[in-house]
Amino acid sequence: MEELSLLYKVIVLSLLSRADEPLPGDMISNFFTENDYTDYISGQDALGTLVELGYITQDKEKKFSLTGLGNETRLVLMDKMHPGTEEDIKEFLKKNNVSLKELRDVSAVYDSSPDGAFICALKYQNDGRTLIDLSLRAETKEQAENICLNFKARYDDVYFSLTDLLTE
Repeated sequence: MEELSLLYKVIVLSLLSRADEPLPGDMISNFFTENDYTDYISGQDALGTLVELGYITQDKEKKFSLTGLGNETRLVLMDKMHPGTEEDIKEFLKKNNVSLKELRDVSAVYDSSPDGAFICALKYQNDGRTLIDLSLRAETKEQAENICLNFKARYDDVYFSLTDLLTE
């Protein structure tokens, strides 16, 4: 029973992390009932506990938002949630006309090195997890600029190509 209670809390944290706006408590509880995860009361219990713990906040309009502590906790516990639940969350938010947050962070910058070349620092994170953290040497400033520009445009391709190449 305690494991289910933890799962409901992780689901609430995930719902709030994906929404681009605070969500009403009834909407969150409806997610549980519409997807047959649990009943309305259990959803409300999860909300109350998360507020008490400081993982989420509730505003005057009774809408809930994720706190920094809540997001950190979600990242630690997200492996408790079935991957299909993430898809249920996305579909539910879309169906209810809630904008989804983009959880990707891509950075690509370059700097000169002491020997006159350039070092490109390329980083790709998805949902707080680092997928690529790579330093790449370029001989000219033009190469460095192109590497950074192309990485920002094709980070997914780079990730999947590297993964395929290194796991063969």
